[in-house]
Amino acid sequence: MESQYIGLQTVSLSCPDDSIVLLHDGVRPLIGSDLISSCIQSTKDFGSAITVAPAIETIIETNDNDEVTRTIDRSLCSLARAPQCFYLSEILSAHDNALESGNYSFIDSASLMLSQGKLLHTVQGPADNIKITTPIDYYIFRAILEARESSLVFGVN
Repeated sequence: MESQYIGLQTVSLSCPDDSIVLLHDGVRPLIGSDLISSCIQSTKDFGSAITVAPAIETIIETNDNDEVTRTIDRSLCSLARAPQCFYLSEILSAHDNALESGNYSFIDSASLMLSQGKLLHTVQGPADNIKITTPIDYYIFRAILEARESSLVFGVN
């Protein structure tokens, strides 16, 4: 979060407060222009855009003893992804407030903004916009690229 804050402060030196910023993981290279456009439009319409993908696995809640306490209805769950988009002044203000309060341990911009009472709007993103953080993720990424290339060759979309 600190590097994001430094980047936002730098951007604020040359951009108006009402600029829309898209915060994106460098380890998610499969982002497309349609998703970027949808996020910008959502931010204009609703003040935010949190990219999500549907949860397709069974989601469970456990206790401290590693016992399953309940199964969560996956139709009510989504996986938060990037980009996450806000107005520059609002995300900077949220960072400032969190730093001043001493509570600055957030996993992403969405959790930071939610802690500040911001209503967040979701945008459906592609399931293949994966995060590449482990060796197996790299091989999945390669398979996705190969599938895309093959679909272009054979005219399948």
